[in-house]
Amino acid sequence: NLYIHLDLDFFDPLDFPGALVPTTGGIRMNDLDPILRNLNEQFNVVGLSVVEYVAENPELVDKIYNLFEYSGITNGFI
Repeated sequence: NLYIHLDLDFFDPLDFPGALVPTTGGIRMNDLDPILRNLNEQFNVVGLSVVEYVAENPELVDKIYNLFEYSGITNGFI
């Protein structure tokens, strides 16, 4: 079983500007997709958390949700 904890501060602020403490040169959201897919294929994902979100932009919430949805992680529990 695997629990995924996603701290938004590690995303590049050019890609995701809604983090509490942006990290210049951080990972791009598209780069995380294959990692999440691989984890989803190799483990039984039983939960996830997302922290350090501070934006008031609903489009950024959609970006995070879509990241998990496209990787297949949300299937069955969101």
